[in-house]
Amino acid sequence: MYLNWYERLQEETWTDGDGTTTPVAEMDPRHARNVLAWIERQHEGIARAATAALRDVPLPPFHTHAYDEVSVSADAEAAAILADPLAWLAQTPLVQALAHRAALYIGRNVRRLPQPA
Repeated sequence: MYLNWYERLQEETWTDGDGTTTPVAEMDPRHARNVLAWIERQHEGIARAATAALRDVPLPPFHTHAYDEVSVSADAEAAAILADPLAWLAQTPLVQALAHRAALYIGRNVRRLPQPA
């Protein structure tokens, strides 16, 4: 199944391997943490897929100023993604939403840790 990772990362929903889409705000915080860990492990492939999706961006007619602007913008975005995939991913709406949701799990479990004497 072809995934447009660039578009997928712009949404605050998670689609699992079975194709079930869940708004991040409704996810169990532990699940959000697990998805974040998975994204981190897969970051290189996700970055390559996101840059490949940028090559498929619809372009305006060739001999126009708009064509140059869109083309240059897509190339610059692809370069930024590949230069530091983890930093780029951290700025995407999906990863930010997952981190926010996962913080609820982390905060809940930190309070349960034994306190220093």
